Amino acid sequence: ISQDLTKGEGGGERHKGEEKHGRRKGFAGRTRTEGSQAGRAGGLAREEGMAPPASSDEQMGEAAIDVHPTSAAAAGEERAAEAKVHEHSGATEQPSTRANGTVGGGTDGKGELRTFERADFQVGGMVGQGSFATVHKARHVGSGRSVVLKVVRPESELDFGTGPNGSTPAVCYRDVLRAMKKEVNLMDSLGHNSHVVQVLGTAEDCRVLVMERAVSDLYTIIKQQDKRLPLGHAKLWAGHMIAAIDFIHSMGVVHQDIKSSNVLIFSDRSAKICDFGLARRSKPVMTVDRELVTLWYRPPELLMGESTYTVKVDEWGVGCILLEMMIGLSPFKGKPDCICQCPHITHRNYNSDQLMKIFAVVGTPKDKTLLARQSCMVHFSKWPIFPAKLEGTVKRMCTSERLWRGKGDMPGEQEVEEKAGYWHHIIAGLLNLDCRERLSAEQALKSKLFAPSKRTSASPSLSRSPDGKSQSAAAA
Repeated sequence: ISQDLTKGEGGGERHKGEEKHGRRKGFAGRTRTEGSQAGRAGGLAREEGMAPPASSDEQMGEAAIDVHPTSAAAAGEERAAEAKVHEHSGATEQPSTRANGTVGGGTDGKGELRTFERADFQVGGMVGQGSFATVHKARHVGSGRSVVLKVVRPESELDFGTGPNGSTPAVCYRDVLRAMKKEVNLMDSLGHNSHVVQVLGTAEDCRVLVMERAVSDLYTIIKQQDKRLPLGHAKLWAGHMIAAIDFIHSMGVVHQDIKSSNVLIFSDRSAKICDFGLARRSKPVMTVDRELVTLWYRPPELLMGESTYTVKVDEWGVGCILLEMMIGLSPFKGKPDCICQCPHITHRNYNSDQLMKIFAVVGTPKDKTLLARQSCMVHFSKWPIFPAKLEGTVKRMCTSERLWRGKGDMPGEQEVEEKAGYWHHIIAGLLNLDCRERLSAEQALKSKLFAPSKRTSASPSLSRSPDGKSQSAAAA
């Protein structure tokens, strides 16, 4: 287990590793291989060559990660550029101004997405591709604003194969276009939130999705920093991610593909979730009818064979990312070929290697009521009992060097122990094997981890605003 959590075997080969080990099912059950932002199509809103540089061993404070913080002047220029995007978009009304004073992104004031033409953009290089779409960096001609364009591939480039006995395949190009429109409409229905990537509009009847552009994604930063990611940054981005999940759940949406490469980092150091290609309208209880969630971030209730699931599949993904920020690599890297071999029944989400890696960290479940609900228990009922090792791992990774803010005294032993306890509590809560007992995003926002630091002045807490939307403070 120590090798799995600290050695990082294969962790540096994301394009190779996740292409091989971290796959998900697209709509209608079609497999879509997932890589980092350079190898996937959904929400690849980042600019190449702008990932934060790795810090040296001596430089572990707030300045250790340079994500090009936006100056006041630059921020003003960006807001002006954003206003020009709206001005040149053909909108008939002024964009709405939200409660936080920002300009609304996706609608023209009448609940309709803004429509652009291809000629409105200077299109640059491709920054990502997937089974059904490619993603390009671009610049809006009228305003100069940097954006990304997610473009559905031409039908001639797609191979849908054939159905049983050479019949017509179950998936066709019309399904691809329908899925794109569904993603666009769902994202637009969320409105503007500071921790969800902003949709600026569409072109060519939703064949092109226009989104704001980030400077990096969280996976890339974790990979560069290894085990040296300052915990001040990790705390900030944890708060932003959890606030985003709390918000979309309050809006009746479940993401279903939370992972570090779907968290974008912007120039002001804010984190936003992206890629709603697998998202859906949530219900209190949903039926498992296909393979769900990228393997390395798939929750145990799906792996163990529950017939239903809840929105807390998203909270499990966040817990995986928090642990990933701690240890410098994805903590549960299961092999994709370790699936159910039953001759008559297919346990769609079962994977023995993935489940064993989870048990090896958080421990074997002991609740007989929980286990009785699992249709895949036949596969793991005779496994050895794994003790929980999560707390020890978190304590080893939570050091005074990583907690230090780059100024003042280094945190003492007592403070390090206290902060390690906070980190363990929230990670363990999000990685609870029983989804009924797992922390919700709303509960996680109340964690002591996000309380104002004794070493700094008080800052706003992470909580919901009166309108029900999650608001997060910059965590120190």
